[in-house]
Amino acid sequence: EAVAAGVDAVAVYGGDGTVREAVHGLLNTDVPVLILPGGTANAMALALGVPMNDLNAAAALLTCGDCTVRQYDVGQLILPAAGQSSGSGGAVEEIFLIGIGLGIPGEMAEVADRDLKDRLGVLAYALSSIQAVRNAGTVRYELTLDGEVVRTEGVSCAILNAGEFGIPGVRIAPSIDMADGKLDVIVFKSKSLPALVSLAASVMRQDEQAGPYDLYHATEVKIVPTPLQPVQVDGEVLEPQPIVARVLPCAAKFVVPAAADKR
Repeated sequence: EAVAAGVDAVAVYGGDGTVREAVHGLLNTDVPVLILPGGTANAMALALGVPMNDLNAAAALLTCGDCTVRQYDVGQLILPAAGQSSGSGGAVEEIFLIGIGLGIPGEMAEVADRDLKDRLGVLAYALSSIQAVRNAGTVRYELTLDGEVVRTEGVSCAILNAGEFGIPGVRIAPSIDMADGKLDVIVFKSKSLPALVSLAASVMRQDEQAGPYDLYHATEVKIVPTPLQPVQVDGEVLEPQPIVARVLPCAAKFVVPAAADKR
């Protein structure tokens, strides 16, 4: 309706799931999205430099003249149609803006349900992460990255379009670029305390080489974990299953501060 009406922009008040739904309806159009952060997690707003704690400042991006419209990549998750297996041919396509998490991120999303988030806000994710790490076990991953097969092991895996997780100043890997036409695949190798400390340190130093994870880049990704793991997409829980995803280059437009990095 917004496209048909010829509006200049669509403002979306909510968290990452709400923003994703709006972007889905505006893919590959000339209508940009302005995010008004209002959810439990606002990782996309953080990634784009939108003011996080001042709705007036976020809304003013449209009228103050200190904004620009930029194009960013969108991820596309390919799921089997209802009642069909992943190899049977039928498919349903969903988009994601932040990423897909298998293992620890998936279990975190399961534990941090709507009731817990309503009661505790961001603290719900902290509490759920403790349980998720405690339950994590080693998994074998078969990754198909633009046709090349990589076999490895780890405790968790993620396909990322953005590097933010809703925590100011924290990016999981500095090379993640939301406008490079690629998805970033990370395999976390261990849940041990030294590995978690190393991960935290590498994130704070923005030092990918020191991180206890493997990092890959691809336009099309398939992940087959053995055994299957909990899955979340931009915070929404899916059934454990193999994952197939691709990048949609520069498929969405956002209103962002003129000074924001193009990430």
